[in-house]
Amino acid sequence: MRMYPLHDLYTLYKERLILSLFSKALPDVTKKITLEQMNLALNFSESWDHCMDIGGGTGHYLAALSAKFKRATLVELEKHEEHAPLLASYKNIEFFNDFIEKYQTSSKPDFILLADLYEHIVDIQTFIPQIAALQNVGGVVYIMTPNPVTCGPAPESNLYHTRKENGHIKHYTRNEICHLM
Repeated sequence: MRMYPLHDLYTLYKERLILSLFSKALPDVTKKITLEQMNLALNFSESWDHCMDIGGGTGHYLAALSAKFKRATLVELEKHEEHAPLLASYKNIEFFNDFIEKYQTSSKPDFILLADLYEHIVDIQTFIPQIAALQNVGGVVYIMTPNPVTCGPAPESNLYHTRKENGHIKHYTRNEICHLM
């Protein structure tokens, strides 16, 4: 038995999205690059038992990750119409529709995904220890966030503020994220 599946995440992403309500506008170059980088990060995880996507919205990244992990958890406050087809199609996916602080488990995640979430956290100094306590020993926390170069200063970010009440608090540079972690 191979510990690490042969398919890359982008291939899995495309295959699994065909079965659901997600966008069929593929190939998406940004998603391809993102998933290739995420795929590389998986190699640093000591095991592939449990992955968690915090603030993962519709679960589109979790759909691909669930092919590589025995258990996959999406932590998302809002319920999305895409959740039901994912639950029906992939038996190792579970949803937790509440705040991460309320999540209880005996199985700590080996891979935690924070995709476009970091910039929305008001109290980042409190959030980071919570994530660290959740993570399994030898696991990986993968952070994706817009940066000041592409989005401008957070208060001026029209990318998200115009669509959601809880917009971008701060756009972090790589060095700021490393320092915080």
